[in-house]
Amino acid sequence: MIVCEICLILVLIFLGVYTSATDIRYGIIQNKVLVATLSIGMILDCIYYGIFAREFAVTFLINLLVISALAVALYAFHFWAAGDSKLLFGICLLFPARFYDAGDKTRIPALLMILLIFLLAYLYVIMDSVYQALKNTRFFGSGKISKNEVITFLKQYVMCFIYLNALSRICSHFLGQIYYENMLAFMFVNIFLAFVIQRKILFRKWYVLLTAVMVNIVLYQKGGTIKDNIRIYAILLVVLLLRYLVSGYNYAEIETNQVKAGMILSVATVLEFQKSRVKGLPVATNEDMSTRLSEEEADAIRRWEQSKYGKEKIVIVRKIPFAIFITSGSVIFLLIRLFM
Repeated sequence: MIVCEICLILVLIFLGVYTSATDIRYGIIQNKVLVATLSIGMILDCIYYGIFAREFAVTFLINLLVISALAVALYAFHFWAAGDSKLLFGICLLFPARFYDAGDKTRIPALLMILLIFLLAYLYVIMDSVYQALKNTRFFGSGKISKNEVITFLKQYVMCFIYLNALSRICSHFLGQIYYENMLAFMFVNIFLAFVIQRKILFRKWYVLLTAVMVNIVLYQKGGTIKDNIRIYAILLVVLLLRYLVSGYNYAEIETNQVKAGMILSVATVLEFQKSRVKGLPVATNEDMSTRLSEEEADAIRRWEQSKYGKEKIVIVRKIPFAIFITSGSVIFLLIRLFM
């Protein structure tokens, strides 16, 4: 059994290191590497769970299914690329389920690994923003916090609070002890949903917001209280506030002739194209993975540079190399399970 576990971990580390290198250098995660390593992983899994670790097979399948669904959701909501979702699936496929069992009450321990992955990514964004500030890198924003911006931020937080508190009451009412045993996992879900709520127009509709308010009222005595979730809401406030403060360093200015397929343009750059007659230029951007440039669009932008309204530089959204955080988070999680 130990030999199988060592082999699974070695394949996991190889997959993580290789994909991290290609993601940082080229911005891609190669499918051929995923297919090759996961094929080896499935063979090892069949031996491991079929012979040596049958008692952990159910735990393995439950965690794999939940994380796979989460990986698809993260891709569907454009938090990262399809390659990142495939890598996360691969990591969970290769992670020996015996190390999920640490005697705690968390039903889906792999969610803690996901929380760790995003925590590392978030710390990277904050530290990188501090580094950019010390370098006097251009801040793509007003540089000052106006009264209107404060009001907008507070409105967004209150809106998130209403929705997430309604969800908390529903979960605590119908899931009972399962909800309270997995508060850390639900904290991650809340932070994830907060970003979705901020970005989707649907949640700003008055009838959708009113429905959430009614849920809070109806389940006021039946579900959990605000006190039960005060830590989650405090963390949510810090996360949203830091995200807002560092957002101005999420952009980079590049030479127009250096634009490539897969890059993401800023809203300001796309607006520059509106007065141009060059065909094939992007007409909109959400500044997320759903609006990555195609090769045809990148070629049109390079032609636009030579046109009447063209410019030598454009602003793109800086891509976070998630592969290294997926790898680091999973390895750290494994070490915690091994030695703690």
